[in-house]
Amino acid sequence: MNRTGILVVLCLLSALICVPVCPASGVDAANAGARAFKRGEIEKAKRLFKNALASNELTKENYVAVNNQLCEVLRYETKTGEAVDCYSESLYLSPDNPVALMGRGTLYHGTG
Repeated sequence: MNRTGILVVLCLLSALICVPVCPASGVDAANAGARAFKRGEIEKAKRLFKNALASNELTKENYVAVNNQLCEVLRYETKTGEAVDCYSESLYLSPDNPVALMGRGTLYHGTG
């Protein structure tokens, strides 16, 4: 069996046992991260969001949206400084982004 055939078999097997082996796109990783966060799988969500951001496949708007989701994970973990920095990155890329403005403002207000 050639290399492609082996990869296809591994992908099919990974789907059956729910272990990610196949490379996913940035959008797929972002969507999986959102689902993981809703299920309370915080570390998995954080890893998936970071993978999506590192994929270089997202448009600027999608990058900001995924970055904001990562910021929410950091807020949930009460990593306030990291979350502020994360929102600041979103605002650097999109200065009028309402989610980032609200999130960072809320964190600033909460810390005095």
